[in-house]
Amino acid sequence: MIRRRLTFVIIICGLTTPIFADSVSLTESVNDARVFEVEGTVDISGTLETPVGQGKSQSLPLKAKGTIHFKERRLPGSGRDAESLRMFREYLPDLGSEIEVRNQIASLRLRPARRLIIAQGRREGTEYFTPLGSLLYNELELLQFPGESLCCIGMLPLNPVEAGETWHPESWVVQMLTGIDAVLKSELTCTLIKVESGLATISYTGLVEGADDGAEGTMVINGEFDYDLKQHHIARFKQEQSETRSIGAVSPGLKVKATTTWTRKPTSEIGNLTDDQTDRIPLDPEPEWLLLSMESPWNIRFEYDRNWHLFHETDKAAVFRLVEEGSVVAQFNITNIDDASPGEHTSEEIFQADIRESLGSRLQEITKAEQLKTDDNRFLYRVTAVGAAKTKNDEGEEKTINMTWFYYLCAAPNGEQVAFVFSVETSVVEQLANRDLGIVQSLKFTKPGKEPEIAK
Repeated sequence: MIRRRLTFVIIICGLTTPIFADSVSLTESVNDARVFEVEGTVDISGTLETPVGQGKSQSLPLKAKGTIHFKERRLPGSGRDAESLRMFREYLPDLGSEIEVRNQIASLRLRPARRLIIAQGRREGTEYFTPLGSLLYNELELLQFPGESLCCIGMLPLNPVEAGETWHPESWVVQMLTGIDAVLKSELTCTLIKVESGLATISYTGLVEGADDGAEGTMVINGEFDYDLKQHHIARFKQEQSETRSIGAVSPGLKVKATTTWTRKPTSEIGNLTDDQTDRIPLDPEPEWLLLSMESPWNIRFEYDRNWHLFHETDKAAVFRLVEEGSVVAQFNITNIDDASPGEHTSEEIFQADIRESLGSRLQEITKAEQLKTDDNRFLYRVTAVGAAKTKNDEGEEKTINMTWFYYLCAAPNGEQVAFVFSVETSVVEQLANRDLGIVQSLKFTKPGKEPEIAK
């Protein structure tokens, strides 16, 4: 729910006072065709830790309040374990969050044409996408919240239990609940604390240690949820969480507390979650559904895969970093540059001269310069440069790294221009695997327009 994704982990331990001796079954059927309405809030407070150089950081006060509101319908699983959990959702207009960092307030909302979402269970966390088009980075952040209702289904016991009884979900449940890349230490224990008035109440508390995109973190969780024994579904949820996370390559450090509450009930107002819409959803998403898009105020749009993280953005530039297996592989900057006259562009000679000036002593050689074909009359020019950069290791010792840079000049027929620069260590250029070219080729110069309506 905040700009840098909060990694939320549930580890469970509960009260042990037996209420009834009779065992109860706590399951949700994958064949349940009912539509449920989920409504709740998330409140977050604490600090962000940002680097200020020389190994130091500063703490910035953080407050965030989010509204959870959507309808959901169970879909057949696309696999086993975490992948057996899938939901088709329609998010409602009041979904959103307000984030305040040091008196600066940002509002996150979901575009109307992106309100139909598929939530797919993965071992690494819930995956969100839509057949209506690629999501924006901040839209994806908005959809992720602690205590995701899809994850809670994974906490239900496989067999009937009695009040006071505990169970330990399988290891994939822990990782899905955390949504992190690597779980270093975890415990997950659920306890049925009481059965009364047609509700079974499960209590949980615990601790997890892990890492997400290379940033280490510790989370402490306390909460409980109710299961409706008559209608056979999770009906109410409340969770309190404390999280401490180190500063990472693509995210600030965190010292936060979050409280999540939601209710979930069947509804006859199914909206767009009809049989016809549901039957169209394939078991596996199309590759383009998993792409994210960048739409800037300077009328450009491009798409990129989810291993790229938006690191910094201004009204004239944006910085993305590629993180795989917890390590930064590459970085790219995109910059809005002065318009040329219609039908023209910055000359190749000036563009190369700007590259030489920018790299300075780091540049060894420009190895290739070429104009690339496009299908929409854009001018696209790529320059490949190699050289070396100095950096310091964890012990403060200076070292030299061989680098490769890919520069792109992109110009629209009307003279609008942007420039990309991709920076990657020469030893891992193959790992970049031409994703730089894919991003640049997806670039479109656009004008603000009306969003397409949701298909009926």
